[in-house]
Amino acid sequence: MRRRYQHDATSNKSVFGSVAAHDAVEDFTEHTEVVNGCSDLLVQVFDRRGQHTRSAIGVKSLPKGFAVEIEAMVEIRGA
Repeated sequence: MRRRYQHDATSNKSVFGSVAAHDAVEDFTEHTEVVNGCSDLLVQVFDRRGQHTRSAIGVKSLPKGFAVEIEAMVEIRGA
């Protein structure tokens, strides 16, 4: 993916932050490990502009039975 989007990723886009919620049982404590894949992907695609702040929380349930829900704040500049 990085090669395909490298030009756009390094010149026109920046990731500022993400918030992730995932389905978890009451005694689960490794919330950040669940969403590491998302953060790693954003850095792979956007290079250094993909580095961002992040919040990860565990919840009892998510809509439609989803396991993970992620919201990202991304800036896209004019082409």
